[in-house]
Amino acid sequence: MVGRLDGIIGWLTYYGYSRSIGSGDLGTIINDAVDMAKQELENFLSLRASRRYRVILKLLASGIREWGLLKRTLEGYEGSQVSDRVLHDVLTTLKRHSIIDDSLEFTDPIIKEASKNFTNSFLLLLSLTESSIVNT
Repeated sequence: MVGRLDGIIGWLTYYGYSRSIGSGDLGTIINDAVDMAKQELENFLSLRASRRYRVILKLLASGIREWGLLKRTLEGYEGSQVSDRVLHDVLTTLKRHSIIDDSLEFTDPIIKEASKNFTNSFLLLLSLTESSIVNT
């Protein structure tokens, strides 16, 4: 349980509070936390003009951390070349807001789970990515 809730936001406290008021089991509380985290990510993303953040978050949440693969997948999504600087800026912003760390790992397991749950249009992107991993 600690591994699933131990993030920078205080999900263990939320779990303890929810249990103390009889607000459901661990699965229900985690689902509620993921929903709250997804809303917070949506708020964060609403302040960014680029949809690249969603793509990068989804890719990182699926376990893709290699620079070249992140860049190629982003280029495939956009249908055009993306400069290294663009990818660097997106990753730097995510780091600056403590969403990911220097090794491109999520700092919070609930935020990672919320990033996996972006809209279905990203499922196609992910399947394209998985096939490109196999073909490389």
